[in-house]
Amino acid sequence: MIQFIVCSKNRACQLDLTLSSMKSYFKEWASQTVDIIYTYSSNEYKIGYDRVMKLHPEFNWIKETNYHNDTINVFNKGTTPYVSFLVDDDVMINDLTLQCPEFQEFLNNSQIACFSGRMSPHINYCYTANIPAPQPKFNTNRTWNWQDPSLRGDWNYPMSIASFHVFRRDDLTKTINIEPFSSPNYFEQALANNPPMNRPLMICCETAKFYCATLNRVQNDNANRNENSAPLDILNREFVAGRRLSPTANYNLMSNAAHGKVYYVWI
Repeated sequence: MIQFIVCSKNRACQLDLTLSSMKSYFKEWASQTVDIIYTYSSNEYKIGYDRVMKLHPEFNWIKETNYHNDTINVFNKGTTPYVSFLVDDDVMINDLTLQCPEFQEFLNNSQIACFSGRMSPHINYCYTANIPAPQPKFNTNRTWNWQDPSLRGDWNYPMSIASFHVFRRDDLTKTINIEPFSSPNYFEQALANNPPMNRPLMICCETAKFYCATLNRVQNDNANRNENSAPLDILNREFVAGRRLSPTANYNLMSNAAHGKVYYVWI
């Protein structure tokens, strides 16, 4: 039903946490398509990806040669009616089934632009912009109008490529195949500049299902706010040595934002 397109650079250890937490809490994960576009800057990081691929052989692994072309090719090969994106610092933090009322409402209500796995009614702060983000006025089915000009932060931002936003494939095809982009940040910007304006609603569950960790940064396109508390080389070294981050350490994490600190617990 859903094609997941995941991007990853130098974060095999964190990617393992993304995938293992999804396997732990997403009931229908095995019946979805998961395509992972990955790259690395040194042989040490390559060794990390060699390990994560062995741990998760059921997924499709694409070594990045050109992010723009690779993303287009992976997307255009997809046959599912729905598409979602993940990044390698996403962590699944709660149970989800596609049979839940919110996802079923998304499937049946053409006014909904996306199902958001990272939003929930207790969010009132935008970490990335460091601003208050008061909740919208919810409809009875927990939808809201993301085009409301009074909304701030993540509440009026449907086109995220992090943390399980599910879109209709047809809404993305033109943008992905026509707009220029060279990296995940610019890809999300292209999507954000071309949202489905004919679908004014978003929908979320009572509790957030995914959370985007902000413990480090791997790119220079955007000075994404982060804690700078988990150096990539140390995470990779421990992962290559045989340790893994616990997929249960952040279960039922409650936060008033869609991004922030998570617990990295070694097992």
